[in-house]
Amino acid sequence: MRLEIYLDRGNGSSKILPIVEGEKRATFKIPSVTRKMEPFQDGIMFLKSGQVYLCGEPAIKTFLGTRYTPLDNNDKIRELAVVVAAALIEIFPGGGPVELSLGISSPIFHQGIEREIIKELSKLETGFRYEGRDYVVLLERVGAFQEGVIFLDLNPAFNGVIDLGQGTLLAGFRHPEEGVKTLPLSDGNRGGCNLIISSLLSDDRFLKAVKSAGFSAAPCPDKLSSLLSNGRWQFKEIDFRNFLKPYMKVPKQRLENAVQAIKTELKNASPYEDIVPRIAFIGGGSSLIRCVGGDAAERWCERHHLELLKDSPDYQTVYQMYAASQLDPSRLMRVSARAEAA
Repeated sequence: MRLEIYLDRGNGSSKILPIVEGEKRATFKIPSVTRKMEPFQDGIMFLKSGQVYLCGEPAIKTFLGTRYTPLDNNDKIRELAVVVAAALIEIFPGGGPVELSLGISSPIFHQGIEREIIKELSKLETGFRYEGRDYVVLLERVGAFQEGVIFLDLNPAFNGVIDLGQGTLLAGFRHPEEGVKTLPLSDGNRGGCNLIISSLLSDDRFLKAVKSAGFSAAPCPDKLSSLLSNGRWQFKEIDFRNFLKPYMKVPKQRLENAVQAIKTELKNASPYEDIVPRIAFIGGGSSLIRCVGGDAAERWCERHHLELLKDSPDYQTVYQMYAASQLDPSRLMRVSARAEAA
C-alpha cells in the first residue's frame, strides 16, 4: 500500500494525518511516550536488531522498560521510528508492505535535518513485527517542516502565530519583506502544558478528589496528558476543568509576553505603518485554555489579538504540512535524492 503520513510529534501526543493511496483518512493521536523493552517481551519488534518497544497507551500502562518522551531532552527524532511503526499498526492492522512518504514537523529546523530523520527511519526498512504480523517499509520521500510556524505559510490573513504545546511555546510572524520568520521566545523551551499538569498533580484538592472517587492513586503525568489531549475533561465525578482553572495564570502570562514579542517585531518591520496584529493561536494548549476558560477565555484572547481556531487547533500543523506538500510536492524529497545530496 502507498501511504503518506504527516506527523506532528508533540511532547505529549503525536498528531497524525494519513493519506492512503491518495485518500485522506481521519486524523488521530498517539501518546508520544515510548518504552524500550527486553527482547523477550511483547511489543513492536524491529527484525534486524531484535529490539522491542512499546508506544502510546501500552507504554503508559506499564512501568517496565526504559521510558522516553521528546520532553526528556527535546529530541523529537529519537525513537521516531517507534512512533511511525505504531501509526502504521493503527492504519494497517493486518500488516503488509508499505511504500511510505513522511512529512514531520520539528521545532528545531536546520539544513540536513532530513538526513537525521532518514537515519532513524531506516530501522523500519528492515521490517518490524507486532502481534505476529509483519510490516516491511519502503521509505520513498521525507520532508521536514517548521512546527507551528508553518501555519503562516498558507494563511496570509494572519501576521502572527503562537503554538502552545505540551512542552514548548513556539511563535512566528510575517515580515513584510523577509516573509515568515520564527520568533525565538525567552521562555519558549521552559515547558508548556506539562507545567499545568505537574501543578495539578501536586494539588491537595485534586488528590483528595481522586481519593474520594475511589482511586488508589492519581493518574501518572503521561496518562493525565493523554486524557486531556483527547478531550476527556471529566472522569467519573472528577471534572478536571474545575481544578485546572487556578493554574491558567502562568500560561496566560507567557502568552501575553509572546503576543508582545510579535507586536514588537511587526512594529519594527513597518515603523511607519499602523499594523494590526492578527495572531492565530494553535496547539493543544489553545484547546485547553478554551475548554477550561469557556467564553471568558475567548474574550481574553480577543483582547490580546489572539484568534482561537474553531477547526481542530491541535491538528493545524499536520493540516498545513499536507497542504504545503500538495502545493509543492518537492517539499517531500525522495530519499535517494537526499542520500545523493549528503
